[in-house]
Amino acid sequence: MNDEFQYKFELLKQEIEILQNGIRTYDGILFTIKGWSITVFSTFIFFAADKQKTIFIVYSTITILLFWILDSLFKSIQKVYTHRYNQLERFLQGDEFSQALTERTFKTFPVPNIQNGFNLSGKEKLIDIFHSAIQFHNYILYLSMLTLAIIILTFSI
Repeated sequence: MNDEFQYKFELLKQEIEILQNGIRTYDGILFTIKGWSITVFSTFIFFAADKQKTIFIVYSTITILLFWILDSLFKSIQKVYTHRYNQLERFLQGDEFSQALTERTFKTFPVPNIQNGFNLSGKEKLIDIFHSAIQFHNYILYLSMLTLAIIILTFSI
């Protein structure tokens, strides 16, 4: 019994580490996407000003929307890891974990089920991506760039 408890306890620690690494990895990916979106947007705006062609501003709006979708897709994947991490955090802070330590058994140990978060149907996945897209910390950058592009387009015509 004690070996089983220790084994499950080690699994719990490993899962927390894996989840933290997954969240951190996706943070890096999201930061890179945002950086590239700003770079590409700035490049198109520069070319629009330099060549005095508004088509570059149209290209910039298209790329902003594509980067926004890409960012939201990766954010929705990261949310699977975050959701599981939050479940484990609640377990560790709750009475169930204290009871598990006292009794030296993980009867209520939450078995990892991350795969279900990735197995969404097409419609569910689109809804999840949309929810990621409309979160303030996600849309503020892309909406700002779109607004700027529209303002520049309006004054350049």
